[in-house]
Amino acid sequence: MEVKARYVAVGLFTLVVAVAALLSALWLRGTGSLGAQRQVDVLFATQAPGLRVGAPVSFNGVRVGEVQRLSFDARHPAGLRARLSVSADAPLSASTQVSLDTQGLMGSTVVSLSGGEGAPLAAPRDGGPVVLNAPGARSLTEEARRTLSQFQEILGDNADPVREVVANIQSFSAALARNSDKVDTILSGLERMTGGADEKKEAGAFDLVLPQPFEGLALKGEAQLIVADPTVEFSRDTQRFLLRKPDGQVTMQTGRWADSIPKLVQRKVLQVFDGLGYRFASPPTEGLNADLQLMLEVRQFEVEEQTRNAVVELAARLVGKDGKVIDARVVAAREPAKEMDGAPAAQAMTAAFIAAARDLIGWYGAAAAKADQAQAQ
Repeated sequence: MEVKARYVAVGLFTLVVAVAALLSALWLRGTGSLGAQRQVDVLFATQAPGLRVGAPVSFNGVRVGEVQRLSFDARHPAGLRARLSVSADAPLSASTQVSLDTQGLMGSTVVSLSGGEGAPLAAPRDGGPVVLNAPGARSLTEEARRTLSQFQEILGDNADPVREVVANIQSFSAALARNSDKVDTILSGLERMTGGADEKKEAGAFDLVLPQPFEGLALKGEAQLIVADPTVEFSRDTQRFLLRKPDGQVTMQTGRWADSIPKLVQRKVLQVFDGLGYRFASPPTEGLNADLQLMLEVRQFEVEEQTRNAVVELAARLVGKDGKVIDARVVAAREPAKEMDGAPAAQAMTAAFIAAARDLIGWYGAAAAKADQAQAQ
């Protein structure tokens, strides 16, 4: 008997604790289940996006109940009927407004009741729940479409200022690209002033020093030109000096350029255009649809060991706005190199590039003029 009584006491204690926990959960949840409740039906005129059974119901910001049921109304097939269970002391009236809100920016949907001035909302004579009418809510898709439409209207009304801003950004980036060597020099000087420069690394970098201006060259026209990123074989996509062996194998030397070979060629070609006063050449810029595009392929940019010549060979294509090739040309130049590496090799490569650039600019001027004549006709 004593053991049985102990089991009974333990069971009663467990039951009391479980009931207390359940009552505490109901109280913390705030559904009002422990107090008097009333049923309220809300008729949404159209859709109620995001509404779910169990969604909270608030009155003037204070939670007073929850959504018990969602159903369709045969008399209003475009809308939705929501059965709410709310606290009996919530002061509902015929002027109470119903809306859908969210908890936080991306939170769940909440039924929000507000207002309520005037006579209290009386229950129907048939004993059913009181009824509140609510306007429908726009879906997130509709809101996104409306916002996109407004954004398009703003862009349409301000198309000219937006184009001016893009053009200014493009001009600024083009100016930086044309003068990147000067910017590099300024930054290097600042780095040395602050003691952060690696003197050995600076001493090993070479650049193509071009004459300013190019004598004997002139360039006319105002066609917007994009100098595309040059294409190159994988072995030439490097900053290191290259040496071609008699067997045709290309090896890397200890000397290095200030940029990788394709970037160096692109930057220096733009510098040539700028030095000739051609203000409409720039690197690829997002959103810019240029009149002409200069496509370059770096076929050779090395010193030949057998001939002891620095060789620069570029394949060029001029492409119109319609994507068709207007003209194509291969320019090449050779200059003797006293040594295969270091400053003598850099001087020889510079001379070869200058000679090739002269042919490239001369060809471009004639091809661009021919394109202008064809367009005028």
